[in-house]
Amino acid sequence: IDRLPPEDKRLLQIAAVVGKNVSPAIMGLAADVPAEALREGLTRLTKAEFLDETGTSAETEYTSRHALTHDVAYGSLLQERRRDLHVRIVDAIERRHTDRLDDHVERLAHHALHGEIFPEALGYLRRAGLKAITRAAHREAVLWFEQALTALARTPESRPRAELAVDLRLDLRASLVSLGELERTLTCLAEAESLAAALDDQGRLGRVFGALIGTLYLTGQHDRALEAGWRALTLARTLEDLTLRVSTNTYLGQVNHALGNYREAAAFFRDNVGSLVGGLARERLGLPQLPSVHSRTCLVWSLAELGEFEEARAIGEEGIRIAEAAGQPASLTVGYSGLGMLHVRFGELAAAIALLA
Repeated sequence: IDRLPPEDKRLLQIAAVVGKNVSPAIMGLAADVPAEALREGLTRLTKAEFLDETGTSAETEYTSRHALTHDVAYGSLLQERRRDLHVRIVDAIERRHTDRLDDHVERLAHHALHGEIFPEALGYLRRAGLKAITRAAHREAVLWFEQALTALARTPESRPRAELAVDLRLDLRASLVSLGELERTLTCLAEAESLAAALDDQGRLGRVFGALIGTLYLTGQHDRALEAGWRALTLARTLEDLTLRVSTNTYLGQVNHALGNYREAAAFFRDNVGSLVGGLARERLGLPQLPSVHSRTCLVWSLAELGEFEEARAIGEEGIRIAEAAGQPASLTVGYSGLGMLHVRFGELAAAIALLA
């Protein structure tokens, strides 16, 4: 690298900051290099076997041939220069892909964090984490949210900062639960509860209690789950927060179902079913499947245990109709499982097998 001509060494260093896959367009914008000089320099670096040209997209890109030379080129830059390049790359990506930032949010998060522009980094890191959740890439999501919390600690204290500290922990909780890291989830929620209480933010406190019910339920701590549930439900009713009320009813219903309190469970699910009608029946309310379908399925299960088969059948069929109209596989799965288990309880095994299959 040190034997390269100065202009080629500079280009290799810039390429190393851009990343493993290098877009000449982004390099040109970030480094303010004329297009022709950039093209000639990249060609020389390719011939010298530092870079490889790739043809994976309409626009030619380059990739580092060796991880070691990439790391050395990156490390040979002074920290201030490296930080400045990361900032310029963020600006270049934002200008180049104005209408497709979500496609590049991971790169934006990486460069904003290493450029130490923490307010921008926070937004991109959180978006990257939420995007990973939609792909069920929960390990990846946890890393993004952890980096977001690190960036948050580098921002000045303020109420919005404290609010975001709660929100990020709730985001992190969603992935930790999916990974089965329940003890860590409880620690995360304890921190969120303390922060929300210090803010006297009843809405966020309600969301924390709501999340706490599900985690305690999964760890078998049913008494504590019920306590958190009633606190969440009280806040949901006071704030007239439908989303919080629906999620809290769901968790309280599941806890009661697990305890064998089927009539109490049915009452919570029935409240949701009565609320989630019309246009609300097609709203996800931030949940992975339609809560209108999920609550109907849970109500079917509770009624089946009580022997109230005809009402359960009508509600189960309604849930499937809602899921079919939405065309959402996750909700259809939930709907079929509800009615399928009803048929099992009723002794209609052929019908049960058809739905459950």
